[in-house]
Amino acid sequence: MNNFPDNLRFEIGIYVDEIVKWLTNNLGGFFDALKDGVMWFLLNMQTFLLWIPWYVVVLAVFIIGWRIKSWKSGLCYGIMIFLVGTFGLWNEMMITVA
Repeated sequence: MNNFPDNLRFEIGIYVDEIVKWLTNNLGGFFDALKDGVMWFLLNMQTFLLWIPWYVVVLAVFIIGWRIKSWKSGLCYGIMIFLVGTFGLWNEMMITVA
């Protein structure tokens, strides 16, 4: 009585698999071009973000936080971004932001 009845199952996975196969076969070129465009943008964004000096990023985060909320919030955000760098995760953070 506590279990959901087995005869009331709707196997949607079969239909989703067929749709994905159809999309892959008929629109594969479109998705490849879309992937290439997105990857180009992300890799260039990553290169740009890694090019910016760390102190400029910390200062920019502080200024944005200060202008949007308050100087206390901006200081808190700037310190948090600075701490990410002290943990040795700066490059990973920039890749994630990109």
